[in-house]
Amino acid sequence: MKIQKLLRLTNTLALAAFASAGMAITPDARANDWSNVGVGWWNDAANWIGGVPDNTGGWAIGNIGNSGTAIITNTVPHVSEAWAGNGGVAGTIIVTNGGTLPVDNWLVVGRTGGGGNTPLSTLIVAGTGIVNKTGDGFIVGDGTFCNGQVFVKDNGHVNISGGWNGIGNGNGGEGWLTLQDNAVYTLVAQDWNIGDYGTGRGHAYIKDNATLNVSRFFVGKNENSIGALWQSGGAIVGTGNNANEWTIGGDNDTSANAFGFYSLSGGTLTCLYNF
Repeated sequence: MKIQKLLRLTNTLALAAFASAGMAITPDARANDWSNVGVGWWNDAANWIGGVPDNTGGWAIGNIGNSGTAIITNTVPHVSEAWAGNGGVAGTIIVTNGGTLPVDNWLVVGRTGGGGNTPLSTLIVAGTGIVNKTGDGFIVGDGTFCNGQVFVKDNGHVNISGGWNGIGNGNGGEGWLTLQDNAVYTLVAQDWNIGDYGTGRGHAYIKDNATLNVSRFFVGKNENSIGALWQSGGAIVGTGNNANEWTIGGDNDTSANAFGFYSLSGGTLTCLYNF
């Protein structure tokens, strides 16, 4: 896990090579940069430098890194990576009624990029919007003092079937996750980490009738990270083939300084595994 996280600080080509065990570099790796500094539709090629990102022909990245906002209201082409905020500039992605964003590898909200210090960046999944994420990590608040926030509300769904989810990562990264209304957030692959590693700071809020289906659960996981989870409603449910470890405050004896906090004032917690 830590090796993967260190590798993501390298360029996309190196990541692709690692993923294929050094056999080959992914061909035609590229980032399509969002050019609209205001609000626009993801599926409108005029809002992109290089057109709408689509990994049919190779590794493709949708980079919203110019303070603009991309709105998704239909099923857009698969991308290898999607970034909301990158390299010191904020960005926003909104997936709403009728919208589906399929991400096959990295999904990052508040990405380090060149130099870090990315201001608060945002992913909103609202209405009946859907995010489907496979492979690699879903990072909210990257290292090097980047900030990211995710809101899943109304009847929005986030489905993470591959990789892990880190909220607040690395050196100074800080992330927020809010699940509300009838939102459903499902991670059956690897870890759900609030305050993942380094000095990362993570915050999560679950309320109303929202549901978190999670496999492995860590609040304040590694090193000097801090994580806090407030649940005032809804449900946290243990599920998935890899579910075997739920921890608040430190994953093992090398993480004695990690701190975790969990407040359950409403709703339910169902854990069938080690806690």
